[in-house]
Amino acid sequence: MERLRLYALGVVVACIPARLPAAAPTKLAILLSGRLMTSVGESLVGVGIIAWEVGVIRPARAGKALALIGTAIYVSLAVGGPLWLTLMHQAGLPGRRAPAAGSRFSASS
Repeated sequence: MERLRLYALGVVVACIPARLPAAAPTKLAILLSGRLMTSVGESLVGVGIIAWEVGVIRPARAGKALALIGTAIYVSLAVGGPLWLTLMHQAGLPGRRAPAAGSRFSASS
């Protein structure tokens, strides 16, 4: 649980510079420290998830457990970005999609 708290604290710290009336270098330092905490927390959460899953499935099937986790991470990254941009667009917030190579959409759409 401590790992998840570190991750959440990093997210909160990384959001502080958006509302802080301070000089740019100060905001950057706070943002980088928040991102560092988020990265460490995320890594520890990932290690915890892998250890838990290998413990549940047993070491003989550890390869399947790691493949399942890798697939879940890849799918969440592939679906999460476009979903977030769609939600931002529906809320009226700015955000742009980069056209995929060979896409029928132009950069102006």
